[in-house]
Amino acid sequence: MLFLQGWGEPFCHPKIINMIHFAKKKGFLVGTTTNATLISEDIVKKLVELKLDVIALSLAGFQDSNDEVRKGTSYSQVLKVVEWFQREKLRARSSSPRVHIAYMWLKGMEKELLSALKDLSNLDVDLVVVSTLNFVPKADLRGYEVFFSVEVEELINEVKGLEKRFSEGIVFLIPDRNKTPRICTEDITRTAFVSSEAEVGPCVFSLIPVSSSVKYFFNSKEYQYIPLSFGNLKKNDFISIWNSKSYKRFRKDFVSFSLCKTCYKPYVRTLPETPLSFIP
Repeated sequence: MLFLQGWGEPFCHPKIINMIHFAKKKGFLVGTTTNATLISEDIVKKLVELKLDVIALSLAGFQDSNDEVRKGTSYSQVLKVVEWFQREKLRARSSSPRVHIAYMWLKGMEKELLSALKDLSNLDVDLVVVSTLNFVPKADLRGYEVFFSVEVEELINEVKGLEKRFSEGIVFLIPDRNKTPRICTEDITRTAFVSSEAEVGPCVFSLIPVSSSVKYFFNSKEYQYIPLSFGNLKKNDFISIWNSKSYKRFRKDFVSFSLCKTCYKPYVRTLPETPLSFIP
């Protein structure tokens, strides 16, 4: 599967439709994630025609709270795009693309999450993936992360009645600080991330496109961000990079690497317990 997403909005790229068409012709399953601001009815029609496999739409709140957290985006636009896909898929008699919601849950916004899930349950959404702030690049964002707790478990139980309204359910990806970090929800032993500069790393967090030295926070402690790349496709082919000694060593024991040690992803619990393969 080829997932056309990195840092930024994929539909800003003038050739994103061409990329999807090319990848589908090569036999890939193809997906992408979007904030929906640039999605028109015409684009929806093209994506259905191309049989895009998965499209995930991003949310981080309910109505105005989402628009405040994700400046420049629109909650109502996301719902409108879901409706466009529903209508176009019916017209084309197609089950593609599967429509996912990528929901970022921030601490203190429990009511917004419940309201959004109730809203979405009335639409043709296949799956809702609820995650939290996994990378904290600024000091004033500390404290917005959601960690597994009794309260979190109670909220998850509260939405169980809505799960049936989504064909693939609702999945929560919440870090548990008591968990032994052995499995990463990025599924990095079987997947790879290729940056716009053709660098190959284990995940999107390993190759953040920054031009200067930046810090980040993990458990409220500050760390220096150091990108993690195992090669560049302009110099070597992907198979050579994937089979290199350094990349093999990483996949064997990734939690020994400083970037993974200070990332919430290896501590995430998937609730309900679900195979990682469902994640786009």
